Amino acid sequence: MPRNTATCSLVPFYQIHDARYMVYWPVTTPAGLLARKEELRRKDEEKRALEARTVDQVNPGEQQPESDHGFQGEQTETGIHRDRHWRHAKGWFSYTLRNPQRNARTLRVTYAGGDKNRQFSILVNGRPLAKVQLEGNQSGDFYDVEYALPEALRQPNSPTTLTVKFQAAAESTAGGVYDVRILK
Repeated sequence: MPRNTATCSLVPFYQIHDARYMVYWPVTTPAGLLARKEELRRKDEEKRALEARTVDQVNPGEQQPESDHGFQGEQTETGIHRDRHWRHAKGWFSYTLRNPQRNARTLRVTYAGGDKNRQFSILVNGRPLAKVQLEGNQSGDFYDVEYALPEALRQPNSPTTLTVKFQAAAESTAGGVYDVRILK
């Protein structure tokens, strides 16, 4: 079977001056390629399904998304871990998320598995939603936790914005938080 071929000149690293470049060539077997394609397809499908459920979201630690969502806080810090932005606080931090159709049913928060011994409360519009104790996980991977929102937030006279506040317990830290979403 004919193959598309293209010429490619490989140049030794020491001969490249004043140029920025990055090349990654994944190497695999034919079976590995099929498995990789299936994994990418599955992840893409999961991402599209999550986006379809998302009413609003904020990426903690990123300037524009936080500004767009009315970030406020005290004794709070941001950083990057494994190419993802985060925010935590010895005090508190909050965001205002839009819920124009009042159809949000769940608050979804992403944490990192390496965060342990952290205790905090999540409040929505000033009312307690959950007490959280982060204990991490063996692999240190990111994980999501979904918290059911009160039925009262779905009533016709309820507000069309939700202020989500992360309040540290005494002598503890709220977060790190990597993603905050309200879902249908």
